[in-house]
Amino acid sequence: MTNPPLIFLAHAGLANRLRALVGYRTLAERSGRRLVVHWPNERACPAGFLDLFERSGWEDVEFATPDQRKKLEREYPGAVHRDVDWWRTIWRKHGRELTDMQEFSDRSLEHLRSLVPVAGIRDRIEAFFAEKDLRVATGFHLRLTDNMVDGSVWSEGADLDRMGIPQLVDLSARIGESLAKGEPVFLCTDNPDARSLLLARHPGVWVRPTRFDRGASGTFRMVKASKRTGLGGLLARVALAWNAGSRSLRTTSMEDAVADLWLLSRCRTLVRTGGSFGALAAELGGIPCEVIPSARHEAAERWSAGT
Repeated sequence: MTNPPLIFLAHAGLANRLRALVGYRTLAERSGRRLVVHWPNERACPAGFLDLFERSGWEDVEFATPDQRKKLEREYPGAVHRDVDWWRTIWRKHGRELTDMQEFSDRSLEHLRSLVPVAGIRDRIEAFFAEKDLRVATGFHLRLTDNMVDGSVWSEGADLDRMGIPQLVDLSARIGESLAKGEPVFLCTDNPDARSLLLARHPGVWVRPTRFDRGASGTFRMVKASKRTGLGGLLARVALAWNAGSRSLRTTSMEDAVADLWLLSRCRTLVRTGGSFGALAAELGGIPCEVIPSARHEAAERWSAGT
């Protein structure tokens, strides 16, 4: 009897989809099944897989239309996977009896590194890399849009740090340390206001030309700092007025997101705030990664440690 397919219903943002995709591809290989992926164009990731990556090297993966997805779900309900986990978690849940974790992880990384952005995105990557030698730079990734408290509009004087805002003051200080040592700094962020603030504070930082769509993820605004003064108060209150009815959760295009991911992976080392984007860039490049924690991240660490 032929093994049923392994069906991955991708959702969430780009990095979450990619980290799970390569894990499920490894799982399909090790279990002797074909991998079928439904990769919808939706708010968190408004682009198809083949709009972003070449088909070459991924010919064994089938991409299902919405109608095909429904048919497969009816025929193989037990073969459907919806979790967008890291590949190591996929191994813990589904692959323990098939191979050891190191082999599973190594193969998943091979799949990740076999992805080739389409020609237009490659041109953006290579044009910037030709101008800036990222191999000697520290990459900084600041996530500061949809990972804020969902659906919230901040009021003046709110204690934003306790609500999960990444520590912008600490990140700014870390950028300053790198620049003081003469190390080039490459900054990627999805928040145009935060980027402007950091560039004003650190004019020597490298950034790639990026068009921000403020109407997509929401309207950014600065909330007056009533509890803090100076740079700390200003940076700590970069706020997002959430637009729940918008067509996208992104402030930048998916093409820019892929370009940033690949460029960050070429840096010497990486410093990041929350989210999987920066972590995936470090995995892609095999580079060291430092985390600037938010209060939410610290709380999660304490919970995991049982404290």
